[in-house]
Amino acid sequence: RVGRQSPRQGGVWGRFDGVSGEYAFLGGYGFMEGLRIKASAGELTDYSDDNQPNFTAASWERGMFSGYYVNQELEGYLDRRAVGGEFRYFKKGVTAYTQVEYDTYFDELNTILFSGTLDIGGDTTLSLLADHRRAPTLSMRNALFSSTTSSLDLLMQSMTSEELRALAKAR
Repeated sequence: RVGRQSPRQGGVWGRFDGVSGEYAFLGGYGFMEGLRIKASAGELTDYSDDNQPNFTAASWERGMFSGYYVNQELEGYLDRRAVGGEFRYFKKGVTAYTQVEYDTYFDELNTILFSGTLDIGGDTTLSLLADHRRAPTLSMRNALFSSTTSSLDLLMQSMTSEELRALAKAR
């Protein structure tokens, strides 16, 4: 597909203009059976300023499990680099969904989420939601919040990359 793409696919957190493709091993055997591999690249469009991050991402999905890798840049600087995965389980009376994302650039956990329900009979259903996320998601762009500039390049003129990353993490 080419053009405007929907948000939240394979670690990409927002609508984007770009390309995405998918290959499915429907007739394979062993681990390859039912495996879907996806790739995408583009520019995020959910930002009102002129600095829109570019990214490349790859993901896989097989049955209840999926995983992804995303690399995102802004103004030629690394903005975000993360790996993540999901587990989905749906059976009559029981559902479970888990998501984990780790940012390898910031060396921090971005998201860990568990949501589940259990139908214990009658009119009774037990639900559990455990959710720990960074808000906003770790990104070098966070250093621009409450800054006098909207450019990482300008901030880099007065800070080292380590200072800039610490500022982004603090925000």
